[in-house]
Amino acid sequence: SKRIIPVDKINKEKHMKKIILASLMAIAMVASASAVDVKPYFGIFPVRYTSVTEEYPGGGDGPDITSLSLGFGAFSLGMKISDFRMDIMLATGYPSFNVYYDFNVSDSFLPYLKAGFAYQRKVKDYGPVELKSVDKIFAIGCGIGYQVANHLILDAGIDYIYAKNKEKTIGSPTSKSTDKGFGVNLGARLQF
Repeated sequence: SKRIIPVDKINKEKHMKKIILASLMAIAMVASASAVDVKPYFGIFPVRYTSVTEEYPGGGDGPDITSLSLGFGAFSLGMKISDFRMDIMLATGYPSFNVYYDFNVSDSFLPYLKAGFAYQRKVKDYGPVELKSVDKIFAIGCGIGYQVANHLILDAGIDYIYAKNKEKTIGSPTSKSTDKGFGVNLGARLQF
């Protein structure tokens, strides 16, 4: 049988792609128009640990969701402009947009603050039942980088995670929940 994708789903996916493209274009325009040094970087975080608790309106907690990723935790691609960094990170299948502020404490130790946002829309087809879900994920965090070589920075960070979730199964009411928790990332950035 042929699966029909709703027009609103296609439009929202196109909208998210446009937001990511516009963000990257804005970063490139700011970088090219400014006289500051711009450094692109690639990050890999092979160790990623997250722990969140799902809460439902009106009381009641869902199960604690804990995951540990070894080998593939997350990848990021971004730019460092002066004391700021911006990147797109791919972790567990959805992209997130992150902004960082690096404190210049010394040449080797690089502490930072972070804020991030991710949006995920999924449609799962279970035969006669279709499940639609939307996740809006916010994160704030801090961490420290340690420069071990001219272009290599080891990175350790912790994030507070807050997510709003909506699920809809055809023929039943919309279910809403909130996830709260934290994540720990260990990895490295290769800065050019």
